[in-house]
Amino acid sequence: MHPWIKTAIKIAGAIIALILVIWLGITSYVYYNKNQLLQNITSQLNENLNGTLTIQSMEPALIRGFPAISVSLKKVLLRDSLWEQHHHDLLKADDVFISIDAFTLLSGNPTIRKIVISDGTIYSFTDSSGYNNLNIFKKSKSKDKGDSDRKKINKVELQRVNLIVENESRQKLFSFNVKDFSGKINYNPGGWNAVADLDVLVNNLAFKTSRGSFLKNKTFKGKLDLKFTEKSNLLTVPLQDVEIGGIDFELGGKFSFDGLNPFFALDIKTNSIKFDEAQTLLAENISSRIKIYKLEKPLSAEANIRGILKGGGNPMIKVYWKTTGNTLSFKNETVTNCDFNGSFSNQLDKTKPRLDANSTINFYFLKGTWNNIPFKADSITITDLKEPIIAGKFTANFPLTKLNPVIGGQTIRFKTGTAQLNLLYRAPFLQNNPNKRFINGSILIKNTDAIYLPRNLPFNNARATLVFKDQDLFFRNVHINSGGSSLNMKGSILNFLNLYYTDPQKMVLDWQVNSPEINLKEFLGFLGKRKSKASSSGGINKISADLDKVLDQASVHMKLAVNKMHYKKFIATSVNSELTMRQSGIKINNVSLKHAGGELRMNGYIDQKGSVNDIKLNTQINRANIKELFYSFNNFGQTGITSENLRGTLTANTNVAGSLRDNGSVVPRSIHGTVDFSLKNGAIINFEPMVKIGDFAFKNRDFNNITFKNLHNTLNIQGNKVIIPPMRIESSVLNVFLEGVYGFSSGTNIFLQIPLRNPEKDKDITDPEERERRAKKGIVINLHAEDGEDGKVKFKLGRGDN
Repeated sequence: MHPWIKTAIKIAGAIIALILVIWLGITSYVYYNKNQLLQNITSQLNENLNGTLTIQSMEPALIRGFPAISVSLKKVLLRDSLWEQHHHDLLKADDVFISIDAFTLLSGNPTIRKIVISDGTIYSFTDSSGYNNLNIFKKSKSKDKGDSDRKKINKVELQRVNLIVENESRQKLFSFNVKDFSGKINYNPGGWNAVADLDVLVNNLAFKTSRGSFLKNKTFKGKLDLKFTEKSNLLTVPLQDVEIGGIDFELGGKFSFDGLNPFFALDIKTNSIKFDEAQTLLAENISSRIKIYKLEKPLSAEANIRGILKGGGNPMIKVYWKTTGNTLSFKNETVTNCDFNGSFSNQLDKTKPRLDANSTINFYFLKGTWNNIPFKADSITITDLKEPIIAGKFTANFPLTKLNPVIGGQTIRFKTGTAQLNLLYRAPFLQNNPNKRFINGSILIKNTDAIYLPRNLPFNNARATLVFKDQDLFFRNVHINSGGSSLNMKGSILNFLNLYYTDPQKMVLDWQVNSPEINLKEFLGFLGKRKSKASSSGGINKISADLDKVLDQASVHMKLAVNKMHYKKFIATSVNSELTMRQSGIKINNVSLKHAGGELRMNGYIDQKGSVNDIKLNTQINRANIKELFYSFNNFGQTGITSENLRGTLTANTNVAGSLRDNGSVVPRSIHGTVDFSLKNGAIINFEPMVKIGDFAFKNRDFNNITFKNLHNTLNIQGNKVIIPPMRIESSVLNVFLEGVYGFSSGTNIFLQIPLRNPEKDKDITDPEERERRAKKGIVINLHAEDGEDGKVKFKLGRGDN
């Protein structure tokens, strides 16, 4: 070995030995003077405290602190001067390990280089008046640079320490269970840099205790680089990796301790986190609003928190997220193939406080598939999280058959057709909220074949445009074909959105219908009561049930104009009507039409009960061909006198009530009411009762074809019989004076006075009174018509008194 190497080793050994001797000497000094040193340390620290520091005992920690001089302080208690009022110890620890600069011990003024606090609590408390127990620390009056350097601590460790920061006046509570914290500080002329290893359980991170805590009961692990700049009093935490609740995040921020503008800015982001896990990191006032949502796959997220460190109120919170190809569930609904970006902010209007009412949730570039229906939404916003309002623009283009599962097969079943949707929607997020809803935009329906199930009404090649304006709904360019009928329609429902959710019974659909031709047979389903199914709860079934409820309870006011209308034998032209269809029935207003060479007007009501429905009708018939009229109306449900027996021009007013089957037929013997009629240029052809009269008494006159110029009376119809008030029939074969009851099936009881004088002899007499006087000249036969034993009408001579 070279001599100079041996010399160097000897010198080094001597130096190490010297240092060891000095260290042992100092350690011995500490051991034998620990009470005095404890007193000196306590006294030194209390000089700069507005309170008291007490230490029960001090023991040297030779091995633990080697090569530094270290002591272990037991039962350390630090209290401010107002402790008796708030009872929160600023520091309470079972053990505080302190590493001391050995050379400063000899001066009697030791400097602490490292401190380790174990098994204790650090509690920073601010009361309702704004007083903070950190005021225990007095500002140093010395500006001596050497003195400043001496008091710097290079390393701080916490082990099993509860760290609490509470501001009673601002409702802030930050509470951490520090399992392990190790911070190493390197000082430089402009401030210091530090590295902190930490393993912490976050008990509370509440910026407003009434709104809940962020990171509640979540672990926080990581190694943080810190930088402090003395000139600006700014602590900077560069963006770096940490672990929160077992999830990898990037964390960074800035904390300004400037007395004029103390602020903080905290940023946290992750590339992959499950939505339910993300909710657990948020405060209750936020997570409670979004917990109804479920996302199957993870999403990326970022949160930015900005606030004032001292008396700044609620911090600004912004959260951003993004996902693709996900499955979104909410309120028993599911959206698949879901892509969207999103954000949250607790300050929509910068001039207003950061509260729930000023918060907003936004979704951008949303697209997905709901019940196999693809849709897009450029932007959706949920504002005012206290009483949330949702608004968004939605577009979709899809086959209508995809709606069949949505409406549950209770209302409409689509066979073909497409729908193109373009809507701006704004409404309370919660359906039980009574505030108004708004929709603007349109739904275009084309090439549609479907069946309206409650009325069993099929239609084909239908098209329509639904236009929404705020709360109102308008139907435009509606065209429907059903069987042999073709309808062109337009309509509106005012206040549609509000009434849909609040009071469907007040909803009125105003329709204007025009048609070149209608076959009423296609619409007989509207005569009966609308068929609806029991309501179901939840999801799609609820959508179907709500729609069915609205259609069942809403009213329809319809103005109808039809060029040609037919039903079985009935044919009418120039039909105009006004109908009101309610849950209970159909009101018929101002129906006018041309039929049988004349005009007919009608008003009435159909009480819809089921398969048989009560009707009330008031009609005016003007100059109608009575043969065609009876033929078209199937002889009004009676068989006594038919269209084959009648000729002439009829003018009549009827006021009747009866029963109508849901297939459109009149229930026999159900009609009651009056018929005030006038028949001009009439004839009774082969009417059996009159033929029998001829066969019985006037064999030389033609009772098969009885003509008369004017016949009028007011008949009273009572089910299966007609009450005939006294009337005169001035015909080609007889002048007949009659009254009584005619029974359609039984109950005929008619009294007749029949002068035998031939009316042909008096046909040239124009004076009515003279014609009646002459009619009763000569022999007058009294006849009584009544039912025979065989059920047929029999005639007897006499008035029937016996």
